[in-house]
Amino acid sequence: MRTLIISDIHLGAPGRFPHSDGELCNLLQSEDWDQVVLLGDIFDLWVSSLAEIVVRYSTFFEVIEALECPVIYVPGNHDDAFKGLYSVNSMEIAWPDYTFEDNGKTIVLLHGDTYEESFWGKSMLGNLIVSFLDATASWIAGRGTSIRRYVYRSFVEHPMRESYAIPLMETIAAATDCDVLVVGHTHTPTMLKFGEKQILNSGSFGIEFMTYVVIRDGVPELCEIPT
Repeated sequence: MRTLIISDIHLGAPGRFPHSDGELCNLLQSEDWDQVVLLGDIFDLWVSSLAEIVVRYSTFFEVIEALECPVIYVPGNHDDAFKGLYSVNSMEIAWPDYTFEDNGKTIVLLHGDTYEESFWGKSMLGNLIVSFLDATASWIAGRGTSIRRYVYRSFVEHPMRESYAIPLMETIAAATDCDVLVVGHTHTPTMLKFGEKQILNSGSFGIEFMTYVVIRDGVPELCEIPT
């Protein structure tokens, strides 16, 4: 079985690599995938409306519609308007996670944003402080602005990767019964072991990186297209 997993494309957000849209469409058409999983924050509905995104990225939608395999959409925090729906066009919505069996292994795919509350809650004082800062930032700069994400996330070579992105992955892995776990959300492409579990972060596609995960017969691989 061949599963392609892509997260955090953020269609509609500024700052995406100009050539990433073409690379994304090429990747989707590069093999006869058995399934494609879009693992959250595919559309950035905090920045653009869905109507604007459909017009601007019409080629992406055409490629998705032409795929001859199931396309599973697991919503994230930037596209949480899809949570609770069953489908969007030809895409099946799965939330809070998408679980399947491949070559005797249980694979769980989820975005990861819903675990931040328990992760930050390890320190009640810290959680209160950053929650206040986030609320203030959202009031000043608009919905979804987050001090903690701005400071901590998305820096693969930054020391905060060790104190934020990886511990968050481990928090999710500890709460999830599976053999392979794939998450997104922090834009930090990572592959490591948690006990007997393999856990991966698929990174981002078009913002910071162009990374994705492929699972072939139960074996996951973190892949990257040079930027």
